[in-house]
Amino acid sequence: MAPSDQPKLRVLCATDLWTRSDFALQRTLSLVAASDAQSLLLHVVDGEKPLRLAGRMADRAHNALAWRVRQWGPLVEPPDISVRIGRPHRLVAQVAHDWSADLIVLGAYRPRTADWLLGTTAERLAASARCAVLVVNADPATAYSDITFAAASIDSARSLAQIVSHLGIAHPVQPQYRTLAHVNFESVARALLGTGSDLIVTDLDRLPLATRLLRRNLTNALVRRARCDVLIASTGPEPGRKPGEQGIGACLSTAAEPVL
Repeated sequence: MAPSDQPKLRVLCATDLWTRSDFALQRTLSLVAASDAQSLLLHVVDGEKPLRLAGRMADRAHNALAWRVRQWGPLVEPPDISVRIGRPHRLVAQVAHDWSADLIVLGAYRPRTADWLLGTTAERLAASARCAVLVVNADPATAYSDITFAAASIDSARSLAQIVSHLGIAHPVQPQYRTLAHVNFESVARALLGTGSDLIVTDLDRLPLATRLLRRNLTNALVRRARCDVLIASTGPEPGRKPGEQGIGACLSTAAEPVL
C-alpha cells in the first residue's frame, strides 16, 4: 500500500467494448485489485451518430461497463465509469489530461490505413495525453514476468525501468543492455519481437514526420505486430542527443519480479 502522503496511481482504461478490449479491462481491474490505484473506465460514442441514437448507445455502454465491474467482484476502490459522446481519440486524450492519468490502458491494435504514417492510436495518445500507454494484447491472467526494454540509450532504458516500477506493473531488475544502434528498424523490431517477453517497453519515438516517410517507426511496428503487451512511455529528451539523431537500442532477456 502506498504511503498516504503519496498521490495514488491513476489508471484510465479506454474501451470500445469490442472483444479485443476485454483483456485491457481485465488488466486494469487487476491493477486496481492489487493496489490502491484509482481507475476510470472510459467509453466514447462516436459523435457523428444521430443524437438520439448516440444517447441510447451511451446508456447501454454505461450499463455494460457497470455489469463487467460487478462480475469482477468486490474492489476496495471500484473504478469510476464515464461515457462521453464525441471524437474518440480527442476525448480520450482530453479526459486523460483533465483527470491527470498516469497510465492509459488500451485494447489490442486495430489496423487503420494511415497508421504507419500518422502513428497508431496508442502512439498518438502517448504524445497528446503525455502519459504512458499500455496496449494489452494477451490474456492478463498472470503478472508480467519477462520484460524487454527498447530504448535509445542505457539511460533511457533505466528511465523506462523506473517508469514500470512507478506504475506498479512489475519491479524490474537492473536491465541488461545490448546496443543495436544504427541498424535497420526492421532488424531491431524482429529482434525485440523474438525475445518471447510478455511485455515490451518502448520510448515514445519523436522522429519527425519526414523521417517516418523514409523508414518505419520502431514503436509503430511494435504496436502493430507484437503479440505480447506493449507499454509506450516518454523518458524526455536525452542530454547530448540532437533532435533527429538516431540511435536504437534494446535491453534483451530482462527478467522482472511480478507484483500482481
